[in-house]
Amino acid sequence: MINYTLNQIYSFEAVVRLKSFTKAGKELFITQPITRERGSGTRITI
Repeated sequence: MINYTLNQIYSFEAVVRLKSFTKAGKELFITQPITRERGSGTRITI
C-alpha cells in the first residue's frame, strides 16, 4: 500500500479537474513545477 500526503491528493485532484498543472498550481498557490512533482507521481487505483 502506498501512502500519499494530503498535498499530493489535493494537487492530483486539482490537475485532473482543471486539466492543467499551471491552473492547478495557481489555484493551490504553489508553483507549476511543484504541482507537477506532487500530481504526476500520484497514481490512484480503484
